[in-house]
Amino acid sequence: MVKLLQLIRRDHLMLFLFAVIISALIYSPFLLSAAMIGLAVLFTFAIDWKAKGWIRFNPNFFKYFRKFFNSRVHLVITLIFWIVFISGIMTEDWDYWSNRLMMKLPFLVLPILFCGLPDLSSKQYWGLLYFLVFALTVTCIGIGINYLLHFEEINTLMKQGRPMPTPRNHIRFSLILAFGNLAAFYLWRTGFKFKYDWESKAILGAGIFLFLMIHLLSVRSGLAALYLAILGLTIRYAWQTGKYWVGVAVGLGLTVFPLTAYYTIPSFQAKVAYVRYEFWIREHNLGGNYSDLWRIISLRMGMDIGNEHPLVGVGAGNLRQEVKARYAKDYPNIEHVRMPHNQFISLYAGTGLIGLAVFLFALGYPLYWVLLQRRGPPKNKSISPTKDIALGNTLFLGFHIIILASFMVENTIENSMGVGIYAFYLLLWLQVKSGTKQGQE
Repeated sequence: MVKLLQLIRRDHLMLFLFAVIISALIYSPFLLSAAMIGLAVLFTFAIDWKAKGWIRFNPNFFKYFRKFFNSRVHLVITLIFWIVFISGIMTEDWDYWSNRLMMKLPFLVLPILFCGLPDLSSKQYWGLLYFLVFALTVTCIGIGINYLLHFEEINTLMKQGRPMPTPRNHIRFSLILAFGNLAAFYLWRTGFKFKYDWESKAILGAGIFLFLMIHLLSVRSGLAALYLAILGLTIRYAWQTGKYWVGVAVGLGLTVFPLTAYYTIPSFQAKVAYVRYEFWIREHNLGGNYSDLWRIISLRMGMDIGNEHPLVGVGAGNLRQEVKARYAKDYPNIEHVRMPHNQFISLYAGTGLIGLAVFLFALGYPLYWVLLQRRGPPKNKSISPTKDIALGNTLFLGFHIIILASFMVENTIENSMGVGIYAFYLLLWLQVKSGTKQGQE
């Protein structure tokens, strides 16, 4: 047993915890917290199975902090936390402010922890995405079986605007599924395999299955994000290669497939029927407690709050009480208060144009750093990135398109699952170092 433990390296433990996080983002808040604590332990302590005291304080602990302070991209990511923290000087509702601060804490803690973890090789990164695709495939098989077993009941619920049962939040799950679709395609493009040649074909098959499943789920946020990502990446590919026919073909496919799905997938048809019903309700000013109607009202309310306090907003901690007060005044019969269903409008209302500008900078800088600065070994930036690094950079862009699309229709990072999805997959690719010795601690 001791000899077996001696074979475990620090990067093995890191990969295990990353796999737990990937699973936890789909299934379990508890596992997510446990894995984060595990990363903190790995950051703080050194493990030497051969020594008498096999666990001790990590001698590189303060070195990791220096590495963090020297990493501009990791420092910039923490701005998402500091926006809420600094906004606390305006706070009256301390309970809501502290809740928002704790929600954003991973944007401070995770960049520091990742600076103390071993670098990832591109093979390890693609291996983790391989695990993600596998986990999503197994999960979607279960969702599909449950749908077949309760076919009429679920279709009826979807016609009423209810989601198909999924693990945890159906909207956040659809975002993971959208990213999983892209990950499967780029895994196939890299020709990734652990051992057998047939694995690449299996990955492609899994990608096609996940593409069908996201239409079966019919969550509009996930579908729109995936379609926008596919369209954006296709335009980029056509522009870079001059193969404009690819862009035309994909554009036609993205037009034809939803029409095909409408006539062949009952759940998709049920969701479309509900959306059309809500449009009819709004056109005839009939009111009612319908999700799209209240989304629009929440957006208008958020814009009104921001426009009245354009520079610094009402304060991130005061946004809830401000929204409640306006609901009580304008919609006194509504018990369930809805915050603005747009991440950017929420920031504008809570922290004003200053907070929104800082957030946009924190959002865009990692993408700029990856696509325009990290091209090869640091001492020779003229060297083009390898195929898997280039594809990883493109996937990183696709991930950002998905996140940006979700920000337009949801408060994506106002709950733990949304924060975890964005922060983890953002930092995961930043952990891959092109042209350096990787994963050997």
